[in-house]
Amino acid sequence: LTLTNDGPDDAAGVTVKDLLPAGLTYASDTPSAGTYAGGTGMWTIGALANGGTATLQLLATVASGGALTNVAQVQASNQADPDSTPGNSVATEDDQSSATVTPPAPTLTSCTPDASRQGTTLDVTLAGAHFQNGATVSFGAGVTVNSVTFTSGAQLVANVTLDPAATVGSRTVTVTNPDGRPATLTDGFTVTDGTPPQLTGCTLSDQGVLEAQFTEPVDPVAINQPTNLDLRCPAD
Repeated sequence: LTLTNDGPDDAAGVTVKDLLPAGLTYASDTPSAGTYAGGTGMWTIGALANGGTATLQLLATVASGGALTNVAQVQASNQADPDSTPGNSVATEDDQSSATVTPPAPTLTSCTPDASRQGTTLDVTLAGAHFQNGATVSFGAGVTVNSVTFTSGAQLVANVTLDPAATVGSRTVTVTNPDGRPATLTDGFTVTDGTPPQLTGCTLSDQGVLEAQFTEPVDPVAINQPTNLDLRCPAD
């Protein structure tokens, strides 16, 4: 935001109101003169010489989607303005200006983990950019999204349940911001067969360790849990 005193006099007691619109969350400000109050949007400049300029840079976070219009207007000056009235909210006067900002579309780069078995419930972390609070996530048919947690503009966490009969294979994952703009990741998540691994045999090693063989790789931590391990020997 740039404020210019077009004269013919030096000005004093100058204030400008620039209250960010809903959808933009104030983060910080950098004024070349005076001070800015984020809560009220009031920029207090004070004195501004004839022909002088002052600037205010505002940093904000996009909290919701759609086009957002920011309006700034001179609120007060000790000197009379020959062609406008401070604080009257008349857009055609030269003491008021506006700018419209359109947030960028989201992008989705990865899902972690990127696969799980039929019949499981888990958290999937989605990484990308320009996510908005209130975004929705889809993994396609057979995968129910129970909740989506907005962590930041670069991360969402989706709690999902894979139906026991969900089609096995890769899925396109879609994130849709509240403004309706989507981001997709082709083959971003894979549903795998939910049939438990089958025990094919056991071997007792020379060190007295019982080694079990399965039809596919298994999680040794899970297998070693007492609730998951049931080894029984036939009675003599």
